[in-house]
Amino acid sequence: MGFVGREQRGAERIVVVAPCEVEVGGRRYSAELSDISMSGCRAKVHQYRSSSAQAGDVSTISFALADNSRLNISGKVVRTEFLEPSFNPAGNQHLTFQFFNLDRPQQDALEKIFSTWMAAWSAY
Repeated sequence: MGFVGREQRGAERIVVVAPCEVEVGGRRYSAELSDISMSGCRAKVHQYRSSSAQAGDVSTISFALADNSRLNISGKVVRTEFLEPSFNPAGNQHLTFQFFNLDRPQQDALEKIFSTWMAAWSAY
């Protein structure tokens, strides 16, 4: 995982590169987190089909925890965009998600991940 930088918004957001999976529009895609906050994230989704989801669609974002278990978080798509030119536009689709319906264990796990990544960023 590589840390690139920090950005200030309503909820503190850190820029990261970390593998994840996104399930949206009835399909599961491998992806990379681009940034994350306590309220949402953005991911670069591989082999994404733009017809698979639209803003407002419910999704699940899943990524590995330090103990190799997985954290699955419900979110809704708030934006889709192509950010980089490519011969394969399906490999450059970025989806932005807003988390919702987080239960206490999910909130705790997300807070722990966020704190760990923030500490790593600060040490960088």
